[in-house]
Amino acid sequence: MNLNKLLTALRQRKNTPAHNQQAERHERYTHALEQFLNGHQPAVRLGGAYTLANLADEWLTDASLPEQARREEAQAIIDSLTGCIRTPYPLAQKRQTLESDETPEGYEGDFTRDQEALREEQLVRRTVFMEFSRRLAAAAESTEKDNGENQHPAPSISPMWADLHFDFGGAPIFYPLRQLHFQNADFASATFYGPADFCGATFHGDTSFSAAQFTADTSFHGTNFNDWVGFSAAHFASAAEFSGAHFADAASFATVTFTGEADFSDAVFSAAADFAVSAFKSDADFSRLDTAGIASFAAVTFDGKAVFTASTFHDEAHFAASVFNRPAVFSKSLFGGAACFVGVVTKQSAMFSNVRFASAADFSGASFTQYEDFGGARFDGDATFSRASFIALPRTRYEMDFPQHANFSNATFARDADFSKATFTAHVGFYKATFAREVSFNGANFEGAYFADTTFGHGADFGSSTFNHSASFTNATFNANAEFHEASFGGHADFCDVAFAADVRFSGATFGGNAGFCGASFGGNASFFRTDFAGTAEFREAVFEGYAGFSVATFCGDANFSGVVFEQLAWFADATFEAGAEFAGASFMGVADFCDVSFVKTPPVFATEDADSGEMRRARFAALPAGSESTKQEAHNFAVYEDSLPIPLGTAELLNRTFVLPLGAVLYDPDSWDERQKEYTRLSEPAQ
Repeated sequence: MNLNKLLTALRQRKNTPAHNQQAERHERYTHALEQFLNGHQPAVRLGGAYTLANLADEWLTDASLPEQARREEAQAIIDSLTGCIRTPYPLAQKRQTLESDETPEGYEGDFTRDQEALREEQLVRRTVFMEFSRRLAAAAESTEKDNGENQHPAPSISPMWADLHFDFGGAPIFYPLRQLHFQNADFASATFYGPADFCGATFHGDTSFSAAQFTADTSFHGTNFNDWVGFSAAHFASAAEFSGAHFADAASFATVTFTGEADFSDAVFSAAADFAVSAFKSDADFSRLDTAGIASFAAVTFDGKAVFTASTFHDEAHFAASVFNRPAVFSKSLFGGAACFVGVVTKQSAMFSNVRFASAADFSGASFTQYEDFGGARFDGDATFSRASFIALPRTRYEMDFPQHANFSNATFARDADFSKATFTAHVGFYKATFAREVSFNGANFEGAYFADTTFGHGADFGSSTFNHSASFTNATFNANAEFHEASFGGHADFCDVAFAADVRFSGATFGGNAGFCGASFGGNASFFRTDFAGTAEFREAVFEGYAGFSVATFCGDANFSGVVFEQLAWFADATFEAGAEFAGASFMGVADFCDVSFVKTPPVFATEDADSGEMRRARFAALPAGSESTKQEAHNFAVYEDSLPIPLGTAELLNRTFVLPLGAVLYDPDSWDERQKEYTRLSEPAQ
């Protein structure tokens, strides 16, 4: 085709009915826009708005044009309308004043005229939103009407309305927008003067309220967000209500500031909910919250009461590093996925009563500075409280159920702690934990327990506790009385190198496996009265500074007391040793009483040759004052039970007195201690 023919074709195209129609639309657009922007009467401006909206319909339904062209023409009209919405309006800042019934004292300007002007502007601008809403609702096949306020029946609506973008960024909004439909709406940095009412609204497409400013009460009650919505960095200066709102896609409230009360009760988040680094200056109500995706409240500050009662977190829930300055209430909530409370700080009461953690729960480094309540809580997954601090003022009862592993390593309990009603179905660890005051595990049931390096500052009560498998207290420190009365140890019990600074009672306890007390120190009285040792009992190198009572104890396996120091009474009266018993190298600084002891299979050993050095290790008995002046005999009692194997006895002399001792044992003078040598210097010959 030559140039002339091309020009002829173009002229013919311009003269087609379609082209003429498009040109007529452009002329109508120009006229309607002039009416809308510069009309002096509301009716004129409204007429321009209706015409512009209808022109968008015409463009979108014009089958003679490609979709892209239709969309561009309609978008240009939408941009013109939203541009008006974004136009500053000075009276908007006076909305709350102008909506009052009486002229306020000292008002600058004509109150009545300003009132009328504000109402007219509200009508015009809200009408634009209503026209959008009517078409968007039809495009989304919604039957919802816009509250009966529409006077213009909608033409045939193109589904392409859903492809348009509505930019309200930075706009001043000073009128309600309740029960409207929105599509791809951008309210970023918008300012809402007076109450912001989106109650019952429906949002389709991505929606942004990022950095928006809400100057008064805000309501999104019952609002539906069908796609992503972002409120990041927004500021709510007064109450914010999202109760009953539904978020079908991800929702971001990160870095949002809620100055007034925030109500998210009965809200449903079907995808991720992000509140990270937000600030709640007043009470926050998340009761009956339902989140299907990951819920993040990490590094959030709650200055008011935070209520999550009866909430359901189906996926992960993150509260790491959050600070609760007022009560935190999670009672009756369900955490279906991992629950992360790492480093959380609660400065008042923390209520977790009857909470169910269906997966792992991590409270590592958490700080509970006042009262915390985990009564009836259930941890179906691993529970971690390592490095947590429990500083509650009253005695706190931890009626918790741990079907899986529980980790309290390095945790600190500053006040009384009561675990007597806790259930530990799996292994529990309190490694390097600190109980500054009294703690009770009375009647507790442990599958496996690890208390190695734990510090018990005051009384520790493990009376009637059951350890079904291994129990380790290695290097633990008991600074006050310790109670293990009638405790049951089903597996290996390790108390090696434990420091008991005060009295400890194992009377009536049962050790079903091996029991290790090697290197343990007993600063007070130690009672093993009627204690049963089913496996080996290792007390090597232990030190008993007070009374050591093993009367009526039963040792079914080998009992090793080699190198043990008994500084006061060593009472084994009526004890039963069914296997070997070794006391080689033991020191009896007080009375040694073996009255009516029964050695069933082998006699006890009080002197033996060291396998490594070849040196003889001999039990030592103090040359205590004689039991009677006439006999010159010491009151150490080795008169075993009549049916027992005997203790082989001999005699040894020291300080001009004769003592009856086990063969190979020696006497020492308690007054012969040499501080430089760290040894007693006056010893007898071995008993023969």
